Amino acid sequence: WPAFWMLKDAEVGLPEVDIIEVLTHNPNYLYTTVHYGHTWSDYSSYGWLNINLPDLSADFHTYGVELSDESLTWFFDGKKIGRIFKNDYWLERCTDLFIIINLAIGGWEIEPDESTIWPAYFECDWMKVWQLDD
Repeated sequence: WPAFWMLKDAEVGLPEVDIIEVLTHNPNYLYTTVHYGHTWSDYSSYGWLNINLPDLSADFHTYGVELSDESLTWFFDGKKIGRIFKNDYWLERCTDLFIIINLAIGGWEIEPDESTIWPAYFECDWMKVWQLDD
């Protein structure tokens, strides 16, 4: 499944901010969330947004997230699609995040089988990052 996300600590894997995740068996659904905690055996998720959209694999789109001192706001093709307000715990943890863009196989998504179409692609035409003014 294609994913565009951010991490603070690659070793721990948390916090994780999912800008987009799209399951290949359901290309009309966009998933976003924040996972936080000290370890994956002791974590919570906050702000699941499951948005039903046209087939996301049919064309290029723009995705974004704005991380401010008070909230996270997600965007799809320039329009706000969701916003969550930070709680005290993950407010202090969601800093100095790095970006990951990847195409995963298996795991959370359905495992590949004989009906899986290969090769699989996740094309990124461009990416931009901005810093908000203080």
